[in-house]
Amino acid sequence: MIGALRLGALGIGMLVFQALLTALLPLGFRPDVVLVFAAAMGLQRGREMQGLVFAFGIGFAMDVMSGSPQGLYALLRGTACAATRVLDRALYVSTPLSWALYCGVYWVVDWLAVGLILQFLQPAAALPWAEIARNAPGAAVLTALVASALLGLFRRIDSGSERDTDWDSFGRGGQRVRP
Repeated sequence: MIGALRLGALGIGMLVFQALLTALLPLGFRPDVVLVFAAAMGLQRGREMQGLVFAFGIGFAMDVMSGSPQGLYALLRGTACAATRVLDRALYVSTPLSWALYCGVYWVVDWLAVGLILQFLQPAAALPWAEIARNAPGAAVLTALVASALLGLFRRIDSGSERDTDWDSFGRGGQRVRP
């Protein structure tokens, strides 16, 4: 339970940090820390559904704060979590370099998806493709750097959550699960 609280607090902290970055930095120099958080939820071992719920929830909070079509970021952040879960087995993205590359490339895929969806749903609010292409390299590189720096934090929280009481232990009288 403590691991879930830590992840929730980290997710809210990432959302606040993302809001500050959006307010302070120009478009081409904003790392997407919420995307990194959502993707990192796919790396959790033994708590896949919990990670997916956190990724979806943080995406929903982004939807509320950004004024985007409702469900856009919730869907994309949930997809980031699920894709990371699936691709981690094939690519082994758990090293800092591979994690940074994965998050940088995934950021580009995510922004293309946002651009396509906004062009389809709200053409007046969508950014022109030339502006997206001009701002993408800096933001993708910064997202990759931030992802590499945060990997240790996600690992620490994930390893700490393994020591917490498991949901299955409620049937055993609340005994702690030992690794």
